[in-house]
Amino acid sequence: MRLNKVSGFVFYILIVSSFQIFGQPKIYLVRHSEKIEKWQSNLTDYQPLNETGINTSKRLKKYFESINLTAVYSSALTRTLQTAYYISESKNLEIKIEKACSDTSFIGTFLDSLSKIYSSGSSVLIVSHSNIIPYFLIKLGLKKEKFDEFNFTINNNLWLTDYYGEIFIIDNKNDSIRISKKKF
Repeated sequence: MRLNKVSGFVFYILIVSSFQIFGQPKIYLVRHSEKIEKWQSNLTDYQPLNETGINTSKRLKKYFESINLTAVYSSALTRTLQTAYYISESKNLEIKIEKACSDTSFIGTFLDSLSKIYSSGSSVLIVSHSNIIPYFLIKLGLKKEKFDEFNFTINNNLWLTDYYGEIFIIDNKNDSIRISKKKF
């Protein structure tokens, strides 16, 4: 009987310590910077940043100078890759292409994988799109009553974030997820 109590206690310690080692990393969620407006409609995946977008991306890089990032994720589209490039280069991090950054059906699986790969002390940057970011935030626990505060709009039945130069920060402290927004 004593052996069962000891093995049960050891099992409990292993489970609790595994939750302390792994957990939700701090997530920085950013919309790609401003893109060239007049572009061939059949090449929208390759639509690059305009001059303002390049400057916005450089400001974003400056914002992250003092932040220790563990990983940078982006969709495969040129504008998100360009936005992520300046940060990944300055941090010497490889940009990881992630389907969830351009397709909402992959968001849940991607977020689950982040909590298994990174510890709660890690920080991850995700560069995505105006029509994807609200769904990341919803999946992470943003309540509908906060949508106005975050300036989401609806277009063709999709939630959108219409602004450039903003960072959504998702932080899990004391088993409570806090979602905030900052301008850079």
